[in-house]
Parts: sequence; structure tokens; C-alpha cells
Amino acid sequence: MPLALAAMAFLALTATTWPVAAIARWRYHRSFALSGARAMVYRLVRLCAVLSLVAVTLWTVVIQLVSATTGAAAAGWLRAAQASSLLAFAGGAALALANLWLVLRKPASPTARIFAVLLLAASGYMLWLALQYHLIGFSGQY
Repeated sequence: MPLALAAMAFLALTATTWPVAAIARWRYHRSFALSGARAMVYRLVRLCAVLSLVAVTLWTVVIQLVSATTGAAAAGWLRAAQASSLLAFAGGAALALANLWLVLRKPASPTARIFAVLLLAASGYMLWLALQYHLIGFSGQY
């Protein structure tokens, strides 16, 4: 549980620093330094971090609905949670791996390299957790 909380905290930090960095660039009239594939992966990785927060929130709603009712009311929420988990955790881990590859291949700051490694670790752990607890799939069993 502590590792899952640490991974989610890192993904939440990633999600919240994305708009903060954009506002700081706008405020201080700086341009976005990345371009091409690296810029695309940068944005998609952060989008998956936001989706991870959405997926965890949806699973919380599903668990509360199943606990409070017979579970019939949770069917739509369950499908949304499963789909968001697939996009967030599987897509996030794949994109975090691509991000690490791009950061290591081209010149980057040590901070960017450390961040890329930590992002892959957090995304990979969340993917493993989602697979372990059957949160990714399209059946009614989880």
C-alpha cells in the first residue's frame, strides 16, 4: 500500500505540475523547449498521469457503489473505470518507457533523466497493480 500511495502521489505531482509549468512559461514569456516526438510524448505522459487520477477516482466510486448497493447501479461506472484504467495505466507505462528512451537518447538534464526513471517506475507499478487486481479488462469480475 505505501508503494501504491507513493506512485499515485508521483503521478498526481506530475499531473499538477503540467499546468503550473505552462503558466510559468506564459508568465515569463518562455517558449516550450521540446519539439517533435519528445514534445508529443511529454504531453501524452502527463495526460496519462491525469487519467490515472481519474481511474483511481472511478474505482473508488465503483467500490462505494458495490458496497452500498447490490452492485447493479455500478455497471456503467465499472466499464468507465476499466476503460480509463486501460488508457491510464497501460498507456501511461508504455508512454513512460518511450519518454525514458527519448530522454536517454538525446541530451537532457540530470533532473529530466531522474524524473523519467521515476515516472516509469510509478507508471509500471500502477500497471502491475491494475493487472494484479484485474482492474484492466472488460468483465464484471475485478
